[in-house]
Amino acid sequence: MILNKKTTNFILACEQLYGKNAVVTRENIAKIITETGLPFPHWLVSKSEYRLDRGQYQVPSTEEEKQFEQLNYEPIMNMSAQVMHFRQPKMIDESTPAVPLIYNDYVPFGFHKDLVTVIKSKQFYPVFITGLSGNGKTLMAE
Repeated sequence: MILNKKTTNFILACEQLYGKNAVVTRENIAKIITETGLPFPHWLVSKSEYRLDRGQYQVPSTEEEKQFEQLNYEPIMNMSAQVMHFRQPKMIDESTPAVPLIYNDYVPFGFHKDLVTVIKSKQFYPVFITGLSGNGKTLMAE
């Protein structure tokens, strides 16, 4: 974790009150916030790496973070990458026709006439079809 000024100040306040690598509760956090005026440490309560138990959080030490920051990393200069190109899959299956076959046993019901009028107009008009399961809403639209 990279420490910013507010995070470092909160960790230092925890270390002064409760010691290094302290386990704090929500009440302890509230006490630190009221005494120091620092903002609530969402980073502490939201990340699972700091959560020990319900309402108990392990505050990291500033020394561990400084040691991490002081490590010497060698930049990698000769790094190569293989670029792979993928074709986008077809979203529509062209093997079957998009228009369903006429269902001879269909009985028009409800707002069927209105739906036919909207479809024949060939203009965009949102339609909301409701009904219980198995009433034939999909079949009416097809």
